[in-house]
Amino acid sequence: MLPRLRCLEDLTLYYSPNTSTFVEAVSELLRTTNCLRFLALHSGYSGQPLKTLMDALAANSTLKTFKLWANWHAAVPPSALGKYVRSGRLLTKLVLMGYTDDRQELLLEECLVRNSTVSTLHIHSVCGGENTARFLTRILAECPCLKELALRKVQHVHTIISDETMKLCTDALAVNETLQELMLSLLAVTSEELARLLRLPTEKHTS
Repeated sequence: MLPRLRCLEDLTLYYSPNTSTFVEAVSELLRTTNCLRFLALHSGYSGQPLKTLMDALAANSTLKTFKLWANWHAAVPPSALGKYVRSGRLLTKLVLMGYTDDRQELLLEECLVRNSTVSTLHIHSVCGGENTARFLTRILAECPCLKELALRKVQHVHTIISDETMKLCTDALAVNETLQELMLSLLAVTSEELARLLRLPTEKHTS
């Protein structure tokens, strides 16, 4: 049925990796649609996003918003999902709701800095501490198309970030000329660095 819905523009799906027929149908739709602009996938498993779906996403030339609810890992980074993010054609909004999607072994930032279309990025679970600060710094410095960034649900809230790391991060934010909205969950920073963040130009909206 799904492959016949070629005029469908928005699609939200709940799926299991055991439903091979369903996965094939979604993959065929992604390869043949001329209209699909929004896709949200809610996965009921932890592991690698199905390569069949990711390959179909990579072949798609219509999708602008992609949301993925899944705890994903990569046996060999950056994984099929990472490769899609790296080459995502018309994709302008990416929302990931997994578990600590900024952890180093996923190499997500390596894919994001090579993407030239994503302007909105929401990551709903991050590590916190030095790892997230470095991730944020890299994204701010090397993703020139990004206008809206949200990093939520810090797993290690009370991990102190060094002054050196925070300075690199705030410096990257201060010179960034494209970001319009930044949403951050609570990070453990010094009072001096917090004051520095609050002194940033008012056109950079942080929360």
